[in-house]
Amino acid sequence: FFFASFHNMARGRQTKSSKAVPPPRSDSGSQGKDSEATSNGCSQNSAPQVAPTRQRRYSAGGSLWTRIGSGSPHDAISKSSCHGHGAKVDPADPEELITQLCAAFYDKGWMSGTGGGLSLLCGDGPETTVYTTPSGLQKEDMISDDIFKLNMKQVVVTPPITPSLKCSSCTPLWYVVYRLRPGARCVIHTHSMFASLASVMVGEATEFHITHFEMMKGVGGHANDCDLLVPIIENRPSEDQLEEQMEAALKAYPKCNGLLVRGHGLYVWGDSWQQAKTQCECFDYLFETAVRAKALGVDVSQPPASVLKKRKIDGMGRVDASTGFNAAVSAGDGCCAHLALDPKGQPRPRPPQLPADAKIVVLDIEGATTLISFVHDELFPFARAHCKAYLEQHWDEDALQSALNKMRSEAAQDVTQLGTYPQAITIPPFSKGTKEQGINCVVKAVEWQMDMDRKISGLKALQGLIWKDGYASGELKGHIFNDVHTALQWWNENGVQVYIYSSGSVGAQKLLFGNSKFGDLLPLIAGHFDTAVGAKVEAASYQAIAKQLNVPTSEIAFVSDAEKELLAAREAGVGWPVMCCRPGNNSLTADSCGFAAIRSFLELCRAAED
Repeated sequence: FFFASFHNMARGRQTKSSKAVPPPRSDSGSQGKDSEATSNGCSQNSAPQVAPTRQRRYSAGGSLWTRIGSGSPHDAISKSSCHGHGAKVDPADPEELITQLCAAFYDKGWMSGTGGGLSLLCGDGPETTVYTTPSGLQKEDMISDDIFKLNMKQVVVTPPITPSLKCSSCTPLWYVVYRLRPGARCVIHTHSMFASLASVMVGEATEFHITHFEMMKGVGGHANDCDLLVPIIENRPSEDQLEEQMEAALKAYPKCNGLLVRGHGLYVWGDSWQQAKTQCECFDYLFETAVRAKALGVDVSQPPASVLKKRKIDGMGRVDASTGFNAAVSAGDGCCAHLALDPKGQPRPRPPQLPADAKIVVLDIEGATTLISFVHDELFPFARAHCKAYLEQHWDEDALQSALNKMRSEAAQDVTQLGTYPQAITIPPFSKGTKEQGINCVVKAVEWQMDMDRKISGLKALQGLIWKDGYASGELKGHIFNDVHTALQWWNENGVQVYIYSSGSVGAQKLLFGNSKFGDLLPLIAGHFDTAVGAKVEAASYQAIAKQLNVPTSEIAFVSDAEKELLAAREAGVGWPVMCCRPGNNSLTADSCGFAAIRSFLELCRAAED
């Protein structure tokens, strides 16, 4: 009773800038006692009665709100979302709206203990204003006088009327979102229990993955049969220390609408406060679903067995090309938002069904089996950071000296191409100097070759040796998408031969798949190819692979994220070149036209007898 009385009193606090919370609207439309009809059907009052005006729960004022699907009467003003291509209509009273939303989220248990926060961006150009909650204040007790107003330089332009308040510690993170998601108009941060549990139940994984749940439709750019990936960053003692991690995650996942902080909570944004709120609620529903499903032994990152067994060819893997935040966004806006149409607006061919259409599949690694940023953000920095220590510990070993001899030969070739590589660093014979001089020379050469993104065998051999040490020590774990693990098992059980073709050395490939987060996957892979068979952008390379496998190129499916590789495969006569769309992959261009496109390898699984 005391708490209820306190809560009601707090919500009713009035100041010169705050308004009473409108009562919930009534759907009955009934009139009062005076308007009741008499037994003869006549009104007791001669004056006509007017039904009371209905009011919404939240402050009045239009805002961009994208309905699900197409054909909505609101299509004229709601053509897109998440990226701000549609009209921008600001709420009439941002301060009051923030207090009402925070009170609602408090009631859900998402902003208890003063935790969480919310930000609104209103206006455009020099008049842009960011409204944000204060720090350390009971969220259910906030009033309009407590809200900060800042400009886009994070400078407070209008402090709250209430004295001695401190701006939200989340403020730097609001600006990360507004900078990297220019269409965002609202950011919400919650301390939801299920968001925290979802982020820790996946162990050390850097993303939360769920598929085939209806509430995914409420998250921008997703249908129920998509793969919803939410990046996870590690928690820090204070919110401002998350800024660098958040920026990296938003760049690596250009289509994400939310982000989990492990053991902490959720950040979610939208092109209007309504969309941000809707996505926040849908995310929390999905997190709770995942937590409860895990207790039942159900893996929500995999589609139901019935779906996998009964996949249909027609329309499989296709998302309805309707407008709205559950489907299309503009062409070139990150990796394909929906895959039914190519960048020219033409229907794509259907993906192959394995083994129904082909019994041999060749897979690229970066951007296909593995997050595209894994090699550049984890493996390459690891090799650079550990290069000198590895050379010092293994200098006299034959494997290392063999790799260094290759590097010396290739560096000499670079010197003869000074027009292309004007700053090429040579590696002299080590007999002409001390061990320390030789190590320093190799380190400089490695750093230069990595800076130039040289894909040469000597460098790759040395990197492979360093990574082997990292995998053996447990410092490295190969990133493999969840659907890839399931697909590899499916194909192995259904007679599909899987081969890997990557610019990384065969040794590096085996290290990644042999030391993945799922354990050793090498028994599920029939063989490996690297640039020894030829460059991936040359048609002859795919013909050479087919020759080694003793099959026509027309019987091979090839999956890659690189348009030039798929063009070369098609030129070579590969029967099923498939574009793979993953978080962080490059935007598709007109070169991707004519290729089937998938988000998940499970879209390629269909038994021959189905």
